[in-house]
Amino acid sequence: KGVKNHSTILREQKEALQNADIITFATSPEFLNLKLHPAQEAILRSLYGLPIKKAPVSISDSIFHEYGIEKTEGIFVLGARSGKSFMASIVALYEATREKWRKYLRPGETGYIVLVATRLEQAKSIIQKSCSDMIINSKLHYLLASNPKQCELEFINGMKILSLPCSS
Repeated sequence: KGVKNHSTILREQKEALQNADIITFATSPEFLNLKLHPAQEAILRSLYGLPIKKAPVSISDSIFHEYGIEKTEGIFVLGARSGKSFMASIVALYEATREKWRKYLRPGETGYIVLVATRLEQAKSIIQKSCSDMIINSKLHYLLASNPKQCELEFINGMKILSLPCSS
C-alpha cells in the first residue's frame, strides 16, 4: 500500500503538465528545468497574462501588460543574442504539450505550431539546437513521437512544431 503504479504516475505527471503555467513549465525540474533571466521571465509572463514580479523597471514599464489576458500571438523584436530563439522555443514546447488544442482537431489530424526564422539555417537551428535540446534534456522527452527532424518536432499528442524561413 502507498506504492503508485506506473499508470497512476503518468496520469499525475500529465495532470501536472496541463496545470503548469509557462513559468513553471520552463523552470521546474519536473519539466524543462531552465534558468530564465528576469527580462525573459517578464516577457513570458506578459505574453501569458501572468503577474509580473521582480522585473527591471525599464522592462515592466515598457511592456504592454494586461493581467489575466493570455495573448494569442507574440512577436519578439529584440536585439542579437537576446534570447529570441530560446523564448520562442519555450513557448512552442509549452503550446505543443497543451491538450487544449485537441478540441479543434479532427481525430488523426495534426496541429501545428509554426516558428518563423529569417533564414533556413536559423530555422533548422531553432529546432535542432533549441527546441529538441530543451525537451530531450528534460523529463518530458517521452512526449516526442519520433526523433527530431531538421525543421520539425512531432509529439505523441498529434502536435508538431515546424520552424520555417520567412523566404526561400
